[in-house]
Amino acid sequence: MLSGTPTLYNARMPYADAVAIGIVPGVTPVIVSGENPDIDSGNEDVWDLGALYDFLTVARTLTLTTSSSTDNPAGTGARSVRVQGLDANWDPFDETFAMNGLTPVPITTPLIRVNRITVATAGSVGTNNGAVAIVADVDLFTLATMFIGAGSSANGIYSVARNHVFSLAQLALNMTRANQPLSAMCTFVLKVRVGADGPEPSVVRSVRGGLMIEAGGGNTTLAQPQPVGGGSDAWLHVVTVTDMDTQFTGLMVGRLYDLAIVTPALLAFSFLAPFLGGLKMAAAAVGA
Repeated sequence: MLSGTPTLYNARMPYADAVAIGIVPGVTPVIVSGENPDIDSGNEDVWDLGALYDFLTVARTLTLTTSSSTDNPAGTGARSVRVQGLDANWDPFDETFAMNGLTPVPITTPLIRVNRITVATAGSVGTNNGAVAIVADVDLFTLATMFIGAGSSANGIYSVARNHVFSLAQLALNMTRANQPLSAMCTFVLKVRVGADGPEPSVVRSVRGGLMIEAGGGNTTLAQPQPVGGGSDAWLHVVTVTDMDTQFTGLMVGRLYDLAIVTPALLAFSFLAPFLGGLKMAAAAVGA
């Protein structure tokens, strides 16, 4: 931690930089990438297998698979893969698993969500040689995938741990068409599912609805950060596109606040108390 303050960051360093290098207690930068490689008309989520993402309703034991025998601890491809998600209690899960070629690797801790999988270590190729996926151990239900050579999944979905708040600040969006001119316009929404960690049925809300981008896309900085509370999911959903075979990619950029750590830290600075109150009120409105 930088000298000069006991809790947050030194004023001589920009706050965003302090968060990025991990010296602000309880605050983590979050970048969520998503891609849908082929949208013909719309009503699809922005994740790498396309169509609609099917969220788990109960935690499941999972397996980590690859299509290449060279993804193994001594191979040329992915030697180990990091899995980040949420366990049955919606607490953070973050473990690295050694790959075993074509033999599935069990993830014995039941998970309710998988936010991201990435290559942790690799052989001479430097990334995964096979298509890597996390699937349910019984019916092969897919939670996340990593295309050949990608090194990371592109789910485009972020699920928030309990007692945390995800503050979404920026969206970056892009559209292309393979080997074809693009004149598309796209209508998309940012969706949030609240109450997914509770006993009652969850509710899906379009919190940023009817947004449109034209061919090429661009960046959208939200006028006010969109808070997403613990036990909730946030993802991009394409409502309509005007051209077939449209590829849509999106980034969600923001910060994750651990309320058990951030709350006492903010209270140590009286001038930040209004911010804390606003954050907690907004989080409550979206399921924290």
